[in-house]
Amino acid sequence: MVAGTAWSIETVGLPPPARADRVAADIARWLHSYRLAVDVFHIEGRRTTGECFRSRFRFPHGSPGTASVVSFTPGPVALVSEHHHAEILSGRREPGLPMRLAARAGCTYELLIQLANVAQAGLHVRVERAFAAGQPALALRLPRLREERLTLFVTPRTYRPLVAFVAVKRREVSARLFLTRVTPGLLARFRLGPGGRPEERR
Repeated sequence: MVAGTAWSIETVGLPPPARADRVAADIARWLHSYRLAVDVFHIEGRRTTGECFRSRFRFPHGSPGTASVVSFTPGPVALVSEHHHAEILSGRREPGLPMRLAARAGCTYELLIQLANVAQAGLHVRVERAFAAGQPALALRLPRLREERLTLFVTPRTYRPLVAFVAVKRREVSARLFLTRVTPGLLARFRLGPGGRPEERR
């Protein structure tokens, strides 16, 4: 009862939730505007931090494409392609660290793909009041698609993403999302280096 009362007090003056399709569209705009997300992951009871950014790369076979590079702290740096293949760029693969699943929750490009897939399939999404990251939020709940279920928690007024929760079969991961602007030192932080593979397309 106390928690419910506190939530009610904190949400006084907040507008009622908008239609789910409008919320989803605004979330997509946020994700499109930010190529970099700093993440706090919770993976099956394990807490770890990382960063993920998206860009156009030239892959080993020579063709360009969009992909995500996710860096775990501490841990490996991996390239996750549009087809969700994960390739280790540096460091070692850690047992119990599902890199592809983490990317699905913590990378703006991966989240955009999931929103687009649901929209293209014409599936129903719903939005409801929730609480996430220590504050009132809205939860955009996407229907299960290919055995995967995504819930995005966003701020009630601007729909800025706060937390993403992804469940695939019996595996679950959540990411606290801090959308961040790309800085000149980004490639060095991801340990790619000048001319390193994959090369970022300019």
